[in-house]
Amino acid sequence: MKKLLTAAICGVLLCSGCQKPNHEENHQAPKREKAVSNQHTQHATNKGKTVKTDVTKDITKNGKKVEKKEPPFTLPDVVAKVNGKEIKKEEVMEKLTLLEKRFSQLRKYHISNKDRKQFAKNILQTIVRQELIRSYIAEKKIAVDDQEVNKMFEQRKSFFKKPGDFEAYLKRSGLTEQELKKSLKYSLLTQKLFEEYVFKEIKIDEAAIKAYFEKNSKKYVQEEQVKASHILVKVPAKATEKEKAEKRKKIEAILAKVKKGEDFEKLAKENSECPSSSRGGDLGFFGAHRMVKPFSEAAFALKDGAVSDVVETQFGYHIIKRTAHKAAKKLGLNDEISNFRGKKLVKDQIKETLEQGQKRQKAKDFYEQLKKQYHVELFI
Repeated sequence: MKKLLTAAICGVLLCSGCQKPNHEENHQAPKREKAVSNQHTQHATNKGKTVKTDVTKDITKNGKKVEKKEPPFTLPDVVAKVNGKEIKKEEVMEKLTLLEKRFSQLRKYHISNKDRKQFAKNILQTIVRQELIRSYIAEKKIAVDDQEVNKMFEQRKSFFKKPGDFEAYLKRSGLTEQELKKSLKYSLLTQKLFEEYVFKEIKIDEAAIKAYFEKNSKKYVQEEQVKASHILVKVPAKATEKEKAEKRKKIEAILAKVKKGEDFEKLAKENSECPSSSRGGDLGFFGAHRMVKPFSEAAFALKDGAVSDVVETQFGYHIIKRTAHKAAKKLGLNDEISNFRGKKLVKDQIKETLEQGQKRQKAKDFYEQLKKQYHVELFI
């Protein structure tokens, strides 16, 4: 639940014109505390001030369950001042309302007033950081032209392929096109600020890369891999026994042709129902955990050049031909490593990791500097 709350608040802040650069700290969702079972919360007013009494959860009166009462959620008209500029409660409440709406769409969950207060504090911290950034941008006269903003806007808009999707996104986010452009402009200005004034001096030398590699050498190991091709006859998830038998008969007929010496690549192109059929069934190299278990176990059990019997997986029936093998090995700094972003040399990936670490620290130090440079007052 805590992860869902955190994801929801971050999503709202990003989509509501309050986008954070990726080096800022994440909001933390408040922890829900256990309520005391035999106490009660009551509130009275004394000269316009809320007076809090004991805290409660479930109580009984004359043997009947009485609904608990929460402390009321209120904010002062001015929730903070940054460099003399007032931040009004309406700005926080607008984002808090959007957050609650977004979260209710994710999961039915009652957000208590205690949670609301903590979320309001988290939202305010982000608004304050943005005001600090804007103050520094104004002082340094950092600027971006409308052409850059419009280009970024069109790129964002191009993510939505179907008619109406972009408009639906704006509605969900509580934004107009102009407000989105304003948010994108802030992102560009912030990026320019950090590149020119905060991250400019970051340098990662070869000695640092080598030291990191030696300390984390266990991470840089290429697992054992095989290269294989396959022929797939798909079986629908809700196939009847009769339909499965027909598919089995089809794959066994293809296997008989393979065993007679017919060309595997040609048979894959003609019969396989996998996208790899255009490549003669070639799947390239893969590790043991990349494919579903029955397929992987069969492929790794074969010798190079050998063909499997019929293998059944959740996708259907396969015939697998193993074509090559790579033993596990330790990687060097100049070896390639793959991840979801693509392929990189080990040394380049390490350099990127070290740079990101330094950026996070410099961003943190920079915010502390801004808080000293521009007077900040918080009232919640």
